[in-house]
Amino acid sequence: MRSSQLLIAGFVLALLLPAFAGCLAPEGPEEPLDSDGDGYPDPDDVFPDNPEEWIDSDGDAYGDNGDQFPEDPAEWIDSDGDGYGDNGDVFPNDSAEWRDLDGNGVGDNSDPDDDGDGYPDGVEELVGTDPYDNTSVPADFDGDFIPDSMDDDDDNDGYPDSSDVFPLDPAEWADSDGDGVGDNSDPGDDRYANFTLEPAFPNLHFDRPVALTHAGDDRLFVVEQAGRIYAFENDADVETAILFLDIRDQVNDAGNEEGLLSLAFHPRFQENGYFFVDYTASDPRRTIISRFALDASDTSIADPQSEAVLLEIEQPYSNHNGGQIAFGPDGYLYVGMGDGGSGGDPQGHGQDRSTLLGAILRLDVDGGGEENPYSIPSDNPFADNSDGFREEIYAYGLRNPWRFSFDAFTGELWVADVGQNNWEEIDVVGNGGNYGWKTMEGSHCYSPSNGCNQTGLELPVWEYDHGTGYSITGGYVYRGSSVGGMHGAYIYGDYGSGRIWALRYDGVNATNVELFDTSLNIASFGMGHDDEIYVVAFNGDQLYALRPAV
Repeated sequence: MRSSQLLIAGFVLALLLPAFAGCLAPEGPEEPLDSDGDGYPDPDDVFPDNPEEWIDSDGDAYGDNGDQFPEDPAEWIDSDGDGYGDNGDVFPNDSAEWRDLDGNGVGDNSDPDDDGDGYPDGVEELVGTDPYDNTSVPADFDGDFIPDSMDDDDDNDGYPDSSDVFPLDPAEWADSDGDGVGDNSDPGDDRYANFTLEPAFPNLHFDRPVALTHAGDDRLFVVEQAGRIYAFENDADVETAILFLDIRDQVNDAGNEEGLLSLAFHPRFQENGYFFVDYTASDPRRTIISRFALDASDTSIADPQSEAVLLEIEQPYSNHNGGQIAFGPDGYLYVGMGDGGSGGDPQGHGQDRSTLLGAILRLDVDGGGEENPYSIPSDNPFADNSDGFREEIYAYGLRNPWRFSFDAFTGELWVADVGQNNWEEIDVVGNGGNYGWKTMEGSHCYSPSNGCNQTGLELPVWEYDHGTGYSITGGYVYRGSSVGGMHGAYIYGDYGSGRIWALRYDGVNATNVELFDTSLNIASFGMGHDDEIYVVAFNGDQLYALRPAV
């Protein structure tokens, strides 16, 4: 009995041991939780609920997968793709810009002056100052934002440093007696005493020369009224002049004021070989403005067959033809036209804007075509008008602007207008100005002789009566270097009296000093490439020059 019980108990134990063994055996490791199923367990996943992110290297709360700057905690997105994060990009939606150093709303890549100190970046780089630091600025004596090392007029007095004895004193520029005291402060100075008028080229002689100019090189060109142009080297010892152009068979010089009257070289003459002339012709009586070119086989002379006519303007009388042509600093050709002649402007051309007479014209000689050899500058005062006014007109109300010139420094247009019975005048002419003729002669009523309406009329900057001279000849503002005391003065003369003056005008006040009282019939003044002034006269068959006194 006992053995049977033991047998049964052993059998039951054998059955239960495996179960007990399973309960007593240790469990395997539990799998960590991965809430977003991205393969990164929650404890290691910085973004446990975002299956697209799991790490944030720079700690800016933007996952590395979507952070365009994963190593920069201050940036995470670059909207315009320029490599600069939006937080630091002043222009986050402009891929071409990202910084605005001076805060002016213009990105540094487009801003010519990044630090806003008034000096362009390129200029600062050239002179060695920091273009990104507005406390680092170039030396600039006159404060004109042109560094002294690049400024030809450091004291901004209108006199280039090269000819200014006192380049850092805006009140002084010349020292005529060489005592170290500027003429403006030295009561003993006579700024006009240290020069003379003498033959410029003693070996050369011309027949009724009416104009002298240059072509941008060391040659001078003289226009003879009959229809010839001569060229020669600008050398006091020159012995011969070559015949540059002869169009005597086309020119009518029967009247004292008729003939080949002026010459102007294209601003790009050295490239294109073009030059322009103003002459009178007959049958019918008219003024012709033409372009010529150099001879293809000999570029030292002109080709007389190359003429291209720009303008033909009918002339009712033989006088008051104007005659001056010149290129302005704007590259346009300016043409001086008188009122058509006789006396007293009998046809009223001076105030008639439907005619080209009595005016200064301005033409774009590069803007035309085969049918239209010139075009109208868009800022001519009557461009595209619907009143019938001539669009070529730049200024009007002139009697006979025989000679005019541009100040090489300021660009101002100085016009000497020949008077009628009593007054000769000088005008500084601007776009659209009405200079009064024949309502006025100078600053005096002419028609009517009293009580004339001066509304809208520009008065002259200087005038003189016929007791002083009776036919003004315009000249040039002196910008040469031979006679420093003359710098900035407008040099002009009178055909009838032979007198020559120096006029200074500051925009408000004018002062006039007589330089010479000569016996010359002064037809014109000329200027060389060196800005020295020459006197052109009918009598004496010579050219004269202002020279320093020995």
